[in-house]
Amino acid sequence: MAHGEVIGLKANHRGIKEYFFDSTVSLSDRSFVLYSCLILVALFAAVPLGMVMREPLSATVSTFIGAVAFSAYIYYVFRRNRIAQAKVVLSVVVVVFFLPIMFFTNGGAQGGAPLWLLLGTIYIGLILEGRMRVVMLIINGIMLALCWILGYEYPELVTEYTRGQNYFDSIAGLFIVGGIVYTLIMFGVTLYRKDEEEKNLKQLFEQTATVLANAIDAMDEYTRGHSIRVAEYSKKIAEYYGKSPAECEEIYQIALLHDVGKIGIAEDIINKKGRLTEEEYDAIKQHPVLGAQILESVNEYPDLIIGARHHHERYDGGGYPDRLKGEEIPEIARIISVADAYDAMTSKRSYREPFTQEKVRDEIAGGAGTQFDPRFAEIMEHLIDLDTEYEMKEKDIDPEMEGKDPYDA
Repeated sequence: MAHGEVIGLKANHRGIKEYFFDSTVSLSDRSFVLYSCLILVALFAAVPLGMVMREPLSATVSTFIGAVAFSAYIYYVFRRNRIAQAKVVLSVVVVVFFLPIMFFTNGGAQGGAPLWLLLGTIYIGLILEGRMRVVMLIINGIMLALCWILGYEYPELVTEYTRGQNYFDSIAGLFIVGGIVYTLIMFGVTLYRKDEEEKNLKQLFEQTATVLANAIDAMDEYTRGHSIRVAEYSKKIAEYYGKSPAECEEIYQIALLHDVGKIGIAEDIINKKGRLTEEEYDAIKQHPVLGAQILESVNEYPDLIIGARHHHERYDGGGYPDRLKGEEIPEIARIISVADAYDAMTSKRSYREPFTQEKVRDEIAGGAGTQFDPRFAEIMEHLIDLDTEYEMKEKDIDPEMEGKDPYDA
């Protein structure tokens, strides 16, 4: 084998292994891929074993045809990305057709087929979910009972062959099925350990992000709690927009660090009393770029950059730093933009009190299509309408912290 082919095989092996432990892929999909690979190995291994045992030609041929058909279907499934459909189709084929055929063509209860029947139960338990899993387990139980009853009552239906007291096929089946079960158990154990590690790392990241956000907000007493509030408002908008819980949590973390670039702005500008000069405001406007530069090295969370760099873009293209327009602005940034503006208006400044709820709603509605994505502006308006007690705003701060006047967030 050429050196390049060896490298290619190693790369493919790495790719498959990474797929099995890729947390972005659903567990049932990963289990489906792993189990399918194991079944293919088992089926193709059963063909030469049957020839060694001098099984009837019908048994060997049926196993080989099943292996080839299974391989072709799996290839088709991945090419067309129809894994969800394949789970149901294959569970029906395995339970209703393939395993019963193996039972009757491989010696029935006296052969190695009973061991293979276990694979149906394992398959259903790992691959299917919800009501379909229950239905298929019931069908599997019925099929197993029918196989044993028919095999016992009508032995002529079972293809028998002389073993000469040699049950090598049963022993081989035991090792193959045992190997499959062992691999699946180890996969589950490894996945559990990896999941625990990822949870610990995620928890550490979330704690670190919260501490960093608080530290950034603490640079300016008039923005204390700003990052957390923006993160909470962004998450609420995402929830009403129909994002999944995982997506909403991701948006929360991205919004939490949207102002991280302020750490690179001079404190005398951030803490200046009174309004900023044009030059100072230009310096402040660099914080999205600085934030993106700070977060670009966080490889595990590449989308963090989106919130940091683009939360001051405007829907009409008049924002900064890249003057993106409409759908060019990443969706996450469009969500954070509304939340960020809402918190700015509902927070106290040295030169003004928080806006009234009615004025905030009018500003959000007025900015739809110009400053904000109309869809997210509408959701924010709905949230305002639900907040009849005006709870969504900055809480009162200590009087000693008053007296400074930062730029509007």
